[in-house]
Amino acid sequence: MKALLLFVSLMLSSPIFAQTFSGTGDTVPDDGGYYYFNIDVSGVTPTVCDTSFGLETVCINAVHTYIADWDVFLITPNGIQIELSTGNGGDQDGYINTCFNQAVQTGISQGSYPFTGTYRPEGSLAAANEGQNPNGIWQLLIHDTYPGADIGSLSDWSITFGNNPAVHFPFTSSNLPILKLKTFGISIPDEPKVLANMKIIDNLPPQRNFYNDFPNDFNGSIGIEVRGASSAGFPKKSYGVELWGANQTDTSLSILGMPPESDWVLHASYTDKSLMRNFMTYKMANDMGHYAARCRYVELFLNDEYQGVYVFMEKLKRDANRISVSKLTPTDNAGAELTGGYIFKIDKINGSSPASYWKSKIAPCDINSPDTNLFIYDYPKADVITPQQSQYIQSYMDSFELALMSPNFMDSTIGYRKYISFSSFIDATIINELSKNIDAYRISTYLHKEKITDGGKLKLGPVWDYDIAWRNADYYGGNDPSGWEYEMCGDVYQNPFWWKRFVQDSVWVNQFYCRWWDLRDSLLDTTIIANEIWARTQFLDESQERNFNYWQILGSYVWPNPDPIANTYQEEVQNMLTFINQRIAWMDANIPGHCPPPDVITSVTEIQSKEYLKDLNVYPNPFNNELNISFDAGMYPTLSLNLYDITGKIMQSEQWANSGTGLAQLNLNANLVAGIYLLKINYGKYEVGKRVLINSKY
Repeated sequence: MKALLLFVSLMLSSPIFAQTFSGTGDTVPDDGGYYYFNIDVSGVTPTVCDTSFGLETVCINAVHTYIADWDVFLITPNGIQIELSTGNGGDQDGYINTCFNQAVQTGISQGSYPFTGTYRPEGSLAAANEGQNPNGIWQLLIHDTYPGADIGSLSDWSITFGNNPAVHFPFTSSNLPILKLKTFGISIPDEPKVLANMKIIDNLPPQRNFYNDFPNDFNGSIGIEVRGASSAGFPKKSYGVELWGANQTDTSLSILGMPPESDWVLHASYTDKSLMRNFMTYKMANDMGHYAARCRYVELFLNDEYQGVYVFMEKLKRDANRISVSKLTPTDNAGAELTGGYIFKIDKINGSSPASYWKSKIAPCDINSPDTNLFIYDYPKADVITPQQSQYIQSYMDSFELALMSPNFMDSTIGYRKYISFSSFIDATIINELSKNIDAYRISTYLHKEKITDGGKLKLGPVWDYDIAWRNADYYGGNDPSGWEYEMCGDVYQNPFWWKRFVQDSVWVNQFYCRWWDLRDSLLDTTIIANEIWARTQFLDESQERNFNYWQILGSYVWPNPDPIANTYQEEVQNMLTFINQRIAWMDANIPGHCPPPDVITSVTEIQSKEYLKDLNVYPNPFNNELNISFDAGMYPTLSLNLYDITGKIMQSEQWANSGTGLAQLNLNANLVAGIYLLKINYGKYEVGKRVLINSKY
């Protein structure tokens, strides 16, 4: 009897053998439809799929003349849809003995035809092992996303259950906010947005965020879609998010401490293995005094499966807290109301209707190119902009470009300068050149224009999309620290001719030079940049390790990473920082122009003068129409304020008598154009010079 009991006990504790079920296939018509192939599973024990027993592997055999057309999903008996492979394989011919298993490190997107072997799926098979009965109808869903050109067929497929089931990525807590998305069994399309639930846990430092904590930052409905052009093909997707209230209407709320709005972006940073190129660039623009998207790092879970480190950021749009241009209504068709605000961009059109953009009348940087720059309406959108508004902004751009091409383009009255904000163009150009952004000027390039009553000039920005900048492109010299990016013409997407013309204008050259060296003394000091980068690296230390344990891409090529490919996260960051130092050194040595001295002190005794000036402060800088000068009121009975342009010509003079407040103000003359000036402050026998930047209000 004891022997029998021991035998039974051993039988009960022994491993459960794998159970495989196979299904047949058929032709998949090339009509853009959705085709389902069934396996009827029965007799499986245990009857619950969990972390002890459940779905292990899915295998397929299929042929297709352009396999990247196919999106392939597994659907469980209780309706959960799991992404196996979408858009992989390019123009190759199919999947041959291809299996999907969650425990494998190599993702299907890292494989190549014939994909023979076992890969990690793009979704999570663990979603099938959360308590459901394995018995029932399992389905393989195939969707041909490009109908009309290539025909394929599924030969056969199978699913295997066993005691090594797919399980979720191990995770307990993070120093980053945790963002959880639930899509209710629906896959996220490129468009339109589909209904989902979003929860955000943000306990604020120094407290940690745990997966099962209460979602104290946000818990509600959203619309979500995949976003990006080339990046949409990466396995780690970026998403567009819209906060939805009742009846799926937009609702504006503050997320992660950022100003209220309805539209947001979840950025994947897949090809950017530093995870910080966009974050770093937007902060740099903010620090220069310009709006750029606010950002927060999060760790993302999609349908309970870990997805890695993401950047949750503001979507660029018209808003008082984002691109702050005036609201245009359908009745704003004349006078000052017609003159702003507008937002448009130079970008890929991706098959958009011709009504969504207009063409430049002047050839791009390669004057022999058959292509031309396209300006895409962003605000107002093409479907709501009125004919008068469309005509106005097109006419304004025509006038700017024609003035820039004219023989008198440098004339301050009739030349191009009357149309643009110098400060925005120069700062955006500095960022594009410093980062060696190969998409600069020609793709993802935003412009906006305010009403004439608010300045009315064309501004370049906000800066956007720097994933393949800062030494992260293996083409068009993206990893070469030398050369000017504005000279690169590119492919069918070319730089506008503007910059080749700008550099023929001594005013532009000198303003660019002055601003560069002002920034080099502060924000763009190499030590300051390095300290910021390493501080961000330390902040991401634990989360990047999880990210790259899940996405096994360190040491591997991901388009368009340049050689040498970094094997560690720290090496990736160091490669970027080395490039930045080399790029700054090249620009220091090659930037043309000249500038007034930055802070010149002239006095009988310079040391004594510096002691008197230690409490003097000039702010804000840059400024619009009013400059404040604060000081020790008891030390200076009078001040003489003189403003010079970069040629040394005096543009404005004022005398100020001390009233005991310790604050003087210089009100800007309305006829002064934006740019860099030298403010000289005289008090008795002492004088100090401060470079100041006037923004484009006048």
